[in-house]
Amino acid sequence: MKAKERHKCKLLEYLGNPENEFPTRLFMNSQVIGFKDPTRIYRLFSLDELDEIEAEALEIRRKKYKPGLAMADKALFDKAKDGDVAAIKLCYQKFEDWSEKQRKEHSGKVDLNAETLNAIISAMPDELAKSVSERLRELISNKRD
Repeated sequence: MKAKERHKCKLLEYLGNPENEFPTRLFMNSQVIGFKDPTRIYRLFSLDELDEIEAEALEIRRKKYKPGLAMADKALFDKAKDGDVAAIKLCYQKFEDWSEKQRKEHSGKVDLNAETLNAIISAMPDELAKSVSERLRELISNKRD
């Protein structure tokens, strides 16, 4: 096994362990791999390669979290069964993909630029677009007067 591959394995082993804090690259360089030169990790791996290693390690961590997440899901479900309203709501959100619809109040004023208006109008059927365009011209004309 080449040195680069050995160092990548060390990084993945350390980074993939959820017990470890996710370190800085300087820490990975000196403490995980054991390089004395603080820039050596950047000569061995490109920034893209380091990003890929970190992403792969994150996937490893997520797989290791699954048993704990299953226990947390069960605890949440048990609280919901016991009647905890917040837990019930969260269960529906988590397991049934439910969400509360939020009502948004609108002041009635809309600030649109010409480009946005043209895009909206061009997406309308021709007859409606013509009617809207005429009404906008009237409104603009009345506002100028």
